[in-house]
Amino acid sequence: MLQPLGLPPVTLGLGRSTVISGMITDIAAWLAGREPSLGSLRATAAADGVDLPELLPWPAGTPAAR
Repeated sequence: MLQPLGLPPVTLGLGRSTVISGMITDIAAWLAGREPSLGSLRATAAADGVDLPELLPWPAGTPAAR
């Protein structure tokens, strides 16, 4: 799930419990493979801080689930 500050959350994928929160511009930079502002993004899973997930290459190496 993506949680941009001040905006509604966006759920991606199926059943993943990692939440990425921060400024929308930094979330977009991270999704595009760019470096977000230092310390601007926070990843949590089950209320614990975790590392940002690794992103698959674009386009993804595996087909999207339907």
